[in-house]
Amino acid sequence: MVYKQGNYALAEESLNEARELAARLLNAPMLCDALMMIGSLARFRTSRESAITYLSESLELARQVGDPELISNVLGHLGSALSDQGSFQEAEAYNKEAAELARSIGNRDQLAQLLYNLCTLAIFQGRFDEGERYGLEGLELARQVGYMEVVCKICTNLGALVMDLEDFTKAEMYFKEALEVARRIGDTKVVSADLGSLGSLAQRQGRYYEATAYLQEALSLARQMGDTWLLSAVLNECGELALKLRDLDAAAAVFQEAAVISAQGSKDEVAAAYYGLARVAQACGKLEDARRYGQKSLSIYEITGNRMKEEVQQWMQALPGGEMSS
Repeated sequence: MVYKQGNYALAEESLNEARELAARLLNAPMLCDALMMIGSLARFRTSRESAITYLSESLELARQVGDPELISNVLGHLGSALSDQGSFQEAEAYNKEAAELARSIGNRDQLAQLLYNLCTLAIFQGRFDEGERYGLEGLELARQVGYMEVVCKICTNLGALVMDLEDFTKAEMYFKEALEVARRIGDTKVVSADLGSLGSLAQRQGRYYEATAYLQEALSLARQMGDTWLLSAVLNECGELALKLRDLDAAAAVFQEAAVISAQGSKDEVAAAYYGLARVAQACGKLEDARRYGQKSLSIYEITGNRMKEEVQQWMQALPGGEMSS
């Protein structure tokens, strides 16, 4: 698919032509596929609301067609779109239903992708053991069937998981495997994401020169692609690095850009940007602004259920006059 290389405009044009053709031919499975892919593209190019609209329409049509493989595929895409907006429980339910269908029909490629989705959701919610189980099962399956795109994505997830557990050697191994495979298969999105992950890892280890190099390449690719979720995630990592280096003007500018861009994509990235702005304000001695941004971040994390809410709560409580509004 051309949008994996970042050519979203061409992908959108092709998919709209496919949708019009399917409607003229009264070909329900083809129309369902086109709506599903338009919805998936909308996640990265326009907005999560339009993505969910297209994918919900596709799911309704898929259930009418009654093809379990098609239903499973659309459920997985819709689950990912719901995850983007922080509806983790609903996303998990869709992905579990999809995984059951994929197992029942023996579609191992689809099952590997869905195990990746479930791994991601578990990690987002702080259920690390469960996330690792899904990830390892999905990774083994993806390697067996040669589904290298999913190998990349699961390695990225497992790398993030063990990085949080401070197993930096294993994290680097996972991230570098993901990056090598992504470059080989030409998946620009995953290349950018893994460069961002390696930048985050280098940053946590105090290797700031390496972190800067990784993040600059990741940011360049993300800007070329125009993927709002990816771009906001990389910008937030760049903001974290600038904050660590005490370049407060740069950190503020980057976090502010991330907050604007991520409003079109991931709620969790909006929250991460606000948390960054809160810590910049604290470093500048602007405690009122720090509390305001911190509360905005916490409010989003409380809605999405992201495990970062505990860190933000603790940070706010440590502020002078650290009582929080409910």
